[in-house]
Parts: sequence; C-alpha cells; structure tokens
Amino acid sequence: MGMSELEAAWIMLYDAFGIGRTAEPATIAAVLFAALLSILAGYSAGKFLLWLPGGILGLLSYLGKILGNALGSLFWRAKDERRKPREWQDSAKFYPPTFCPGQKGAPFSAGKSESWRNSQKDFVSTRLRTQLEKKEEPAREEQQEKEKPLDKSMYLERALSKAQRENLLARGYKRLKTSAFGDSGASYYLVDKRWNEGALHAFFCYLIEDELKKKGKKPELHINDGPDIVFEHKGHRYCFDVETGTNIARSREKVERKFGYYARDYYRSYIFVTKKKLKHKYSRYGIVVTRASLLKVLSGIFR
Repeated sequence: MGMSELEAAWIMLYDAFGIGRTAEPATIAAVLFAALLSILAGYSAGKFLLWLPGGILGLLSYLGKILGNALGSLFWRAKDERRKPREWQDSAKFYPPTFCPGQKGAPFSAGKSESWRNSQKDFVSTRLRTQLEKKEEPAREEQQEKEKPLDKSMYLERALSKAQRENLLARGYKRLKTSAFGDSGASYYLVDKRWNEGALHAFFCYLIEDELKKKGKKPELHINDGPDIVFEHKGHRYCFDVETGTNIARSREKVERKFGYYARDYYRSYIFVTKKKLKHKYSRYGIVVTRASLLKVLSGIFR
C-alpha cells in the first residue's frame, strides 16, 4: 500500500469517526471493531456504539468492571474458605450432609457435642466397613471353596464352583452325564473311576454305596475279586454287582459261573443293570435291580 493510500485511509477514519494518527491503539481497535459492525449490521449500528456514553471504550471498561468484580468475589470466597475452623472441615469430611444436615448457612455440626460427633464417625466407619466386607465376601467364599477338602468319589457338577471343578478334573475325575434313578433328566457328574472300570460303572457303585451309608451301613467296595458292593444286615451278608453289559457280551459262561458263586456265598445277591434293556439278559442269574427299582429294593431289605 502506498503513502497516498495510507493517507487516504487516515483521512477516511478522521472524517468518519474523528480518529487521528496520535490516537491510542485501543481506540483504533475500537474504531475498527465499529467499522466491522458497520459492514455486518450497517453503518448506523457502528455509529450507535460510538455515540454511547464514553464511546466503545466506555462500554469495554464497564464490562471489565463486571468481570473484575466476579473474579474478586471468587478470590475472597476462597480466602474465607481457608479461614474456616479446622473442626468444621473435619466434620464436613466425616459427616456428609445426607446424614446430619445442619442449619442453612452454618456448619451442620455446629452446636453438637463431641460425643455426638464421635458417634457419627463410628456410624460412618461401620457403614464403610460393611461395604468393604460385602466386596470382599465373594473372594473370601471362593477361597473357602478352594480350601474345602474334596474327598468324595463323585460330585454333582452343578453343586461345585468353577475352581472345584477344575481341581477335580486336574486330579483325573471323569465327566459323566446320566440319570441316577431314571426318574428325571440327566445331569452331569464328576466321577473318580478306578483303573479297571468305566465312569458309568464307577458311578453306580458309588451311588449304591451312598444309599447304604444313609441306612447306617458300612459297605465294602471291591475292585478285582468278588461283588462290587458287600454289606451286612442282621447277621446276613448281601452283595450288589453292577453290570453294564460288557461282561455278558464277552463270555456268558464266566457271568454264569460268577453269579453262581455269589448265590452260594451270600444271603442275597443282587445284579444292578445300568440299562433297562439288560434286565432280561441277567434275570436267570439272580435278582435284577434297575435304576428305577433300586430304592424300593433297599427299603425292602431294611424294613
């Protein structure tokens, strides 16, 4: 921009707003702001700002006073807060207004005795301690479940925690889905089977053992020789042998010979079949018991 153009700009400012070269920067800025408003809202709007008492500078000064008063108010309020008694700060820390609201505009613990304040501290401490105990309770229960001894031969899976299930499976327990008495849907069990049997055979051996223990008996479980379960009642010896159908499929002669020994050596010999369709195959060798008739047979023995 050449000198002539600058001179023309100063002359225009002087003619329009009365601004000379010696004007303060703030005044020039105000004038330029008014000029911008003139462009946006029309020339008369910019002239109106200059016609205000004191001009645009007066308006900016007024706004500055409002802002200064607001900042000063915040400063003195913060200073007053720092001058509050220590007791009020402590009580506000320990006793939220939801517990014991005081008078409006005054500390809510004002006028309260030291014993009252101590009782409120105890109340809040107890409440916080209770909340912490509730948060810790699941972890404590899980730890107790882990430490609980798992010494049974079989477990209903849904009655176990995740940690217990993982523990048993790591120890070699087998997962089995079956119905214990055939009167309901199948459930999953974890079974500690012995080396020479399947999980199904082991499950029903343990099931009969548990039912006999409920009757106050001390049954014997055999692994290799003799019947699977042997017990005594009123001076007589009884036995149960669990059959899954594999033995009779291999050798009928061995099955016949085995149950002949049992009939001779025991007062009553029972053949428990794991499948109902096996009942007719074993009926010629002794008293056949199914899942559905097991409890009835046991009740008949101990009546």
